[in-house]
Amino acid sequence: MAQSLQRKAWTVVLAGTGINLALGVLYSWSIFKASITNSIKTGGEFQWDLASVNDPYAVCCLVFAFAMILAGKVQDRFGPSVTALIGGLLVGAGFVLASQSTSYTVWVLGFGVLAGMGFGFGYCSTTPPALKWFPPAKTGLIAGIVVGGFGMASVYIAPLATYLVGAYGLQG
Repeated sequence: MAQSLQRKAWTVVLAGTGINLALGVLYSWSIFKASITNSIKTGGEFQWDLASVNDPYAVCCLVFAFAMILAGKVQDRFGPSVTALIGGLLVGAGFVLASQSTSYTVWVLGFGVLAGMGFGFGYCSTTPPALKWFPPAKTGLIAGIVVGGFGMASVYIAPLATYLVGAYGLQG
């Protein structure tokens, strides 16, 4: 029985790390920003004020932080699976919405608000469930592994996003 519980505990840790690896798509903003900035400077599809290029990312980070409060309540009531599902759907909806437009407002709503909420819900669904499976002496290690997935995402997100934007364009 103890071995079965230990296997389940590490499965939860790996699942949380995997979710955070996916949520690391937040780090793709630097790639999007470069493409949007280039479009603005060359008179392309994005007709934004150059000073506002970081606004969708700033809104995303702000919404991300506040969404974790609501996500914590949702997780307490419905569990981490529902919270992670909501997060994934919101991030996906935000990226789909942003990809369909060059409008500043749509990007703030899509990447900033929807994806930001999704990042908050997804991120909030990973560490607490993993920590519950381990004794207090291991919580630092477990939290580090799970949260490390978010930071490690930049290892693959940046080159992948660069390739995809170069091959298909920002809207593609």
